[in-house]
Amino acid sequence: PPEMQVDSTPIPEAPMETGTVSDPASSSCGAQLAKDFIGQVDSPDIRSKITEAVGGKAPGGVVFVLPGGSVETNARPDRLNVMIDYTQTIRDLRCG
Repeated sequence: PPEMQVDSTPIPEAPMETGTVSDPASSSCGAQLAKDFIGQVDSPDIRSKITEAVGGKAPGGVVFVLPGGSVETNARPDRLNVMIDYTQTIRDLRCG
């Protein structure tokens, strides 16, 4: 059988910036309060800490969105969506 070729080109890291910290509407879900978690690996402990950090600033709840997962269809500006990439790293925080 032919030898399999492996591409050893490194995969570039995704930027670790939130699209909401500078967004005036981001205060509606507490995104700024959780910005220090961007770049951290997702875990039950981190999820608990994020939920605690935003406290009552996200009355719509906190949703953890995995790659390929869908965001709730009923947009709520008071809900924090924590976007997690395929490496299980938190990459973005979005209100909605």
